[in-house]
Amino acid sequence: MSKSRIEAFTDGVVAIIITILVLDLKLPEQQHTWTALWDMRMPFVVYVVSFIMIAEVWNFHHQMFAAVQETNAHVLWANMNLLFWMSLIPAVTAWYGTDIFARPSGVLYALIVLPFNISFIILNHAVQHANHLSVKQGISADSEKRNGWSLVINVLVVIVTFFYPPFALLSMILNVIIWLIPLRRAHS
Repeated sequence: MSKSRIEAFTDGVVAIIITILVLDLKLPEQQHTWTALWDMRMPFVVYVVSFIMIAEVWNFHHQMFAAVQETNAHVLWANMNLLFWMSLIPAVTAWYGTDIFARPSGVLYALIVLPFNISFIILNHAVQHANHLSVKQGISADSEKRNGWSLVINVLVVIVTFFYPPFALLSMILNVIIWLIPLRRAHS
């Protein structure tokens, strides 16, 4: 499969995921008041964090595939794995956004983000292997460090969220900020 087909498929799936994410953001139907809108603040904040997280992964996916010359079955299936975990984010975002203090939804939100993070790391390694790239060629060493930090953060999030569910949102905001800082491209 060509890299352009993988990129086009990924773009389409990400567009659908983002659409589903916003459709799960339910505005009050009967109450047209500022109070009703204020009551939507937590679902909206969780939506924004999830949207930015998906947008960041899409952006880094684009940067990663800029260095790709060759794809293989490992790259294809690693990409499908990433899309699978990403596709679950709208459902857990909607549930967690309704009550960020609820343990089951907080832990599930954190649990979905963890394999989502791991699947991106797996894809990154599959692309490197298929293209015989070192970390310093095309795919930034800075990205590797961020992947590691994100993984550490996400493992801790699952543990802490079990005891304090709002921690999932706070840590996802931290994770989003880590990835918003522009990457330094490695020179080969």
